[in-house]
Amino acid sequence: MLNLRRLGYKLAVRIPKAIYSEVSFLVTSRKNLSSFEVLVISGGRQLTEWGLPWSFLFTIYKWVLLAKSARLKCLFLNVGAGPLTQPLSKFFARRALSAADYVSFRDAQSQKLVTQIGFKGSGQVYPDCVYIREVPAPKGIAGENAQLIVGIAPMPYCDPRMDPAERNLVIYEGFIERLTRFAAFLANESYLVRMLGTDIAVDQLAIEDLRMNLLRDHNIRTPKFESMSSLDEVFSRMSAVDYIVTCRFHGIVFAHLLNKPVVALSHHPKMKTLMNDLGLSKYCLDIRTFQPVDLCDAFASLVAATAEVKSRMAASLTSFRSRLTGQFDDLFRP
Repeated sequence: MLNLRRLGYKLAVRIPKAIYSEVSFLVTSRKNLSSFEVLVISGGRQLTEWGLPWSFLFTIYKWVLLAKSARLKCLFLNVGAGPLTQPLSKFFARRALSAADYVSFRDAQSQKLVTQIGFKGSGQVYPDCVYIREVPAPKGIAGENAQLIVGIAPMPYCDPRMDPAERNLVIYEGFIERLTRFAAFLANESYLVRMLGTDIAVDQLAIEDLRMNLLRDHNIRTPKFESMSSLDEVFSRMSAVDYIVTCRFHGIVFAHLLNKPVVALSHHPKMKTLMNDLGLSKYCLDIRTFQPVDLCDAFASLVAATAEVKSRMAASLTSFRSRLTGQFDDLFRP
């Protein structure tokens, strides 16, 4: 009887309410779009199964249809794609891209993936849009007694408190433990260790776990991590270190913009692709399988090749920005 009541309530109240809410949203959104000329969809996670097909991808598809119904130009600007494994995910992604007036991707793997799922349009590859951003002049600040500073930017990888897709406490704690041992190695080698966060909304939990482990297991204290509220603060803190170890794609991008030699712990192929494009593939390790000794060796190799790495990063940054400038001039010419 209870189940029948729940079913009746769902059919009589919840479903009609959800339909009314969705229709109201679409009508309001369509009205708001009528005052614009262009809808730009950009960023790295636009064409992914985050939240399953009916969540993020369906929302993107709806906005494209609304834009076209309002006779707006619709641009997919240097987006990333994948994973796309479910048929419905592929359908929404393919239809959204096909309806757009312009499509470009931030890496060749994303371009290849959408071709494989049936997108037949032309989509060129350009660097991530963040590369067009001006940043503060990079600093080369050594710490007390001329100690070099290493910024470590962890993430809550598989953390049951944060990761909706892959919750695994054993994997998360193992990752933090291995990163702790690496940070202890740095301290023992007379580097100063500082914590960084490139996703200011979620990384602080992993940062505090890493700090706690360092203090408890190795009696190593690190400065308290102060929360940030802007990208300028992120750049400012990253600019104040000499080397960066990051677990995020845009951690690599930010390090590149600041010309800071970087080691990446990759949780997604996009990170390996970018490090390879920068000629830094030897400094990219898998976040799930890396061992502390591997990370120590990669970091030592990076330090030994600092001058070469910085020169290579500067050259590729000039190329990336030149390509983006040309693309933006073509698309947004007055």
